[in-house]
Amino acid sequence: MRDMCRKFHADYIGVRLLCTYSGPGTEWVDDAYVNRRTALDPDSSLADANRALVPDPTRVRSLGEGDVALLKGHAYPGNEGRGVVHRSAPVEARGLRRIVLKIDARRPGADDAD
Repeated sequence: MRDMCRKFHADYIGVRLLCTYSGPGTEWVDDAYVNRRTALDPDSSLADANRALVPDPTRVRSLGEGDVALLKGHAYPGNEGRGVVHRSAPVEARGLRRIVLKIDARRPGADDAD
C-alpha cells in the first residue's frame, strides 16, 4: 500500500464526506492553527510545505476508524479560502493499509443536466 496525498491541502469542492473503515484516519487541522498567509514554493520539500502551512504539528488531529467527517471545501458557499486543511494518513512506511470511503458533493450551482 502506498501513501496517497501527504501534503496538507484544502480541496476546491463543496463538501467531502470521509469515513475510514480500516486503518489510520485522515489527518486534519483546526483553522485557527493553519498559516494560510504563507506563500508556498512549488519546489519546496513535502516536509517544508507542511511545516509552512501547519507550523505546530501537535495541532494535527486524526479521524478514527468508523468516524464520519464532512469537510467543507473552498467551493462551499461563503467558504472561499477557508477549506478544511487535511491530508491522508501515512501507511507506506508503517506497512499499514487503509479502506476509506470518500464522497464529494457537487459544487453549488453545478450543471445538473447530465
